[in-house]
Amino acid sequence: MEREGVAGLDMDLTYTYDQMGNPTSVVDCPTGKAADAQCFAYDGLRQLASAWTPGNGDCATPRTVARPAPRGSPRRGS
Repeated sequence: MEREGVAGLDMDLTYTYDQMGNPTSVVDCPTGKAADAQCFAYDGLRQLASAWTPGNGDCATPRTVARPAPRGSPRRGS
C-alpha cells in the first residue's frame, strides 16, 4: 500500500502456499521496517496444526515450542 507524497510502502504483503493450496506464510515487508511474518503448519488431514510469528520474520527458521508447566504448578491468574 502506497501513500501519496510518501516514499516507500506502508504494507508489502507476500503470501506463500503449500501444494494443497493452504497458506503457509503471510509476510509484510514495509519500507524501512522489519519484516513481520505469520507462519502456518498443517497436519496430515490438512487442518491447521500450528501458527507462529518468528522474531526474525523468516518462517523457515526452526521454531521453539514452549513446554507446558509441570502438573500441579500454579497457573497464572489462579
